[in-house]
Amino acid sequence: AADAFQTTKGAFDIEAAVLLLEAAPLANLSLVAASNGTTSMIDYAAMAASEGWTAPDTLNFVSVVSSTTNNHGIPDVPATPALFSHPKSEADNNEPWKAENPGGWEFTEYDPGAHGTRMFQAAETSAADIHGWLEAQVE
Repeated sequence: AADAFQTTKGAFDIEAAVLLLEAAPLANLSLVAASNGTTSMIDYAAMAASEGWTAPDTLNFVSVVSSTTNNHGIPDVPATPALFSHPKSEADNNEPWKAENPGGWEFTEYDPGAHGTRMFQAAETSAADIHGWLEAQVE
């Protein structure tokens, strides 16, 4: 698991999943990742063009962490619509992302909230909010 956020190997895991999905034609590709998974997600998004992979249409970051930018920096993320969902206690983690926002990035804070996928239990509307945002992006 450490290879997924300490190297770009996690991006290849995402590509393997995308290839399975492409067995049926994809209308849109939305990636949702939590905590250390956000590292693999931005690696995939940053590498898609050079690797010949399907580029994501939207990105959803659930709890960005310091390792999110281990392999690719914020400027490497394509100007893709993105939603950053985080608990209030992690607001500082999102400040660098807000400063680099190319437009089209939205930030939703939950109080109470919890780190990563635990937010879905701690902030009961978070999953529905993410789903609604994604639907609005790919209509």
